[in-house]
Order: sequence, then structure tokens, then C-alpha cells
Amino acid sequence: MKIGPPARRKVRDVTPDAAVWFDWMDPSGQYDVSPDGTEIALAGSVFDEKRSLLLTQVWTVPVAGGPLTCLTSASTGENLRPRYTNDGAAILYGFTEDPLFYADRVRLAKYDRATKKTTTWLGDWDLTPSSWDFLDDGRLAFAAEEDARVKVFTYDGSGAPKAVTGDGCAAGLAVAKGARVVYTHQSLSSMAELYVTSANGGAHTRLTHFTDEVHARFALGEVREMTFAGSKGESVQMFVVLPVGFDPKKKYPLVHVIHGGPHGISADQFHARWNAQMFASPGYVAAVVNFQGSTSWGQDYAKRIQGAWAERPFEDIMKATDAMVATGFVDEGRMAVTGGSYGGYMVSWIGGHTDRFKCIVNHAGVCDLTGQYASDVTQGRGEAAGGEAWDGLEKQDLWSPIRFASGMNTPMLVVHGERDYRVPVGQGLLIYGVLKAKGVPARLVYFPDENHWVLKPKNSLLWNREVHAWLARWLKA
Repeated sequence: MKIGPPARRKVRDVTPDAAVWFDWMDPSGQYDVSPDGTEIALAGSVFDEKRSLLLTQVWTVPVAGGPLTCLTSASTGENLRPRYTNDGAAILYGFTEDPLFYADRVRLAKYDRATKKTTTWLGDWDLTPSSWDFLDDGRLAFAAEEDARVKVFTYDGSGAPKAVTGDGCAAGLAVAKGARVVYTHQSLSSMAELYVTSANGGAHTRLTHFTDEVHARFALGEVREMTFAGSKGESVQMFVVLPVGFDPKKKYPLVHVIHGGPHGISADQFHARWNAQMFASPGYVAAVVNFQGSTSWGQDYAKRIQGAWAERPFEDIMKATDAMVATGFVDEGRMAVTGGSYGGYMVSWIGGHTDRFKCIVNHAGVCDLTGQYASDVTQGRGEAAGGEAWDGLEKQDLWSPIRFASGMNTPMLVVHGERDYRVPVGQGLLIYGVLKAKGVPARLVYFPDENHWVLKPKNSLLWNREVHAWLARWLKA
């Protein structure tokens, strides 16, 4: 039997100027069934033609069939993950307010099915909940980023949410009987395994040991955490992973691992490719900076780079570099920067503004902001870039790395996939071509069968070989 994608149901003319599309079988959990089995609540995508915006709304529909009812028609942003309360009296869902800022924090709203009134939950909480579900005692359990970790929280509807996990990153939450939460957990020093904990806090019981055999085959470097004064004097956090056998009396090459987004985090997690332990393993010090614009420190921290994508992050990374050199165990003459997506954008920007690094690894990086109108997502690009192509092109040029090609002298490895629709492959070809024409050492690794990520195992091995060979060539580890 051939298994294809989930069937998609399309409903038109639900509202006067929009249509709604939703998945009948949505693996992301964007629907729920009422406790009595008579109704389904779902999140559906809507195109607002008047504002030329793609949004999501929350709808209900009888299980027996009937008209869709929109619960969020007055909303200005996204609405997602509806969940019925245990007694079926209300529907809880998440919402944002700014459709042009994709990292706008998620608030929670509670719709009373009897009175048809909506009240806001967590309206003043500055973090973003995700993957929420009700425990059997009526409390809500969810995950949220905080300080470069992803923690499990519980919330009873008043006061502040309570964190029941600490370091590392939780994912794949599922509630269980007895007010327990099952989840995967990983860190910079441990691969993902399944755990269970009480929503009241206490011990975390590991349920699986899938990675024990693999973990026993290699050693891991020490992980440290640092904060320093970044751009505008703001406090900035970074993780530092030291090589195995680290000797503080020696000097080591430094490799920055810069995250994408830009509204994301270099988290306390064991990444499949951008793995800080892997970058440290040849004998380097790996620094992963959560520059301003990163998430998990609240709305302002994430949003403050809108309209000036490179300004604060660039200065944060330079100040992080200064802080690492000041430790005394980093060789200032052997430093590199690596990054993917926005991280690729940032290393391209770095290449045009300083010669302090020996080499650059640029994966799926943006070099021309105007060229991103060829991307699969254009909503909100003007706000991020500081202006639109038709109204503010000079701002886009101001923050486009390719406009500073005259300063690009650092050897660069460019990696890109043909099927990358988030950062079209022309971005990689453009900066590679400019560097080659200029006479700067550059190498292109092109994946005809990959998209924005490298998903195939053999391609991932090739990616790692190429990246580490490039670093070894210039850092002479």
C-alpha cells in the first residue's frame, strides 16, 4: 500500500474576502476533538486579500458535518493549536498580534463555548509557549524557550508558569495520567532520550537508552556558559564547548557557530549537523553566541534587530570574540566563523566588514536582501530589512552583505542546495561568483537534491567532511 501525504480539504467562501485550507490529518496537532466527541476545533490557513497576508484562524465544525464557525475573525495575527478543556466548556488556543514579525510571542486565549466570550491567558508573560495540552488535574503543560533552553512548564491559570525542567531542551511533549509529562530531552553533552516527570516537579526518570552504545564510543568536551556586554551594552549569552583534553595553558583555534533565524537560539542541544561538540572535536574552541535578535529572552530582545538585521548581531559576535581572546586560551591568529541561513547571512556580513578571521563557512546564506523576494516567504521581509524593494531599497542595500564585497577578502566555503526555496540557490552562487571573480579563495559545495537543510545521511557525511576540511585547511589544526 502506498502512503501519500494527508488528504487536504478546501473550503471556500467561509468569509467574504478569504478562503480557508486545513489538514484533515495534521501531524503538528492543529486540531482537537471535544470530550463528548461532537465537535472538532482546528487551525486553518486563511489568505487575507485586502492586506495580502497569509494568516491562521481557529474554527469549529460538528463531527457529523455542518458549517465552519470562525472563533478568531477579529484577530490581527496567527491563531494556533486549539485544545478543549477537560470538561469541554472552553477552547484554549495560542495567538500572536503582529503578522509581519514571525517571532512575535505567542499568547494564550480561552474561548468560553457557552458565553462565546474570549479571555486572554499569559498576556503579560514575555516568553512563548508551545505544544500545550491539559493535564488530568486541569492544569496546562507546555514547552517554552528560556535562556537558550527549552523547558517544560505548568500553568494553573493564575500567576506565572512554573518550570519543571531546567538545563537542556525538552521536545515532543505528551501528557500522561497522574499529572505527568513525557518528553524527549537532550543537551550539548547528551543526545535525545525519552523522559517522564511529574508536573509538580521532582525527579526526571529516563525511559530509553537508545544512544548509550554510541555515546560510549567517543569523549565529549566541557561545556561552559558565559555572558558578556554586547552591542549597546546589553548582556549577551553564549555557550562555549572546549576540546577534549583541554589545557588552559595552551592556545586553541576559535570557531564561531552562528545560528539561523535570526529569531532562534543556539540551544543547549545536540544538533544533528551544527553540533558544537563536533566543531570542538578537532581541537578547536567552539563558541555559540545568542546574539541580540535571538529568542528565549523575551519579545524586545528578539525584535530589536528588525530593520537593521546586521547591526547588533555583528557587534555582539565581535565582542564575543574579544571575550574569548581575553580568556588567554584562544589563538587570535586562528579564528573562523561558520553559520547557516541567517547564520550564513551574518558570516557573509562579517566577511565584508573585518579581516580578523582566517576562513568562513557559509551554508544557505543570504547575501542580497532584495533577492529574497524570490523566497517562499516574503511576508514581513520589508520590516526585517528596513524597507521594501519599491519603498526603501536603500535600506535593503544598507544591510545586504554583497554591497560590501569590496571588503571581502576572507576565504569562504559556500554550501547550498538546489531545492532551497527559503534562501534560493542563487544567493550562494552570487557570493561564490563574486569571490572567485575577485580572486578570493572560495569553494562551492552544491547539493542538487537538498533543500534549505541537508537531510540525506550520505549528504550529511559529505557536508561534515567538507566543512571540517575547510576549517583544517585554514586553521592548520
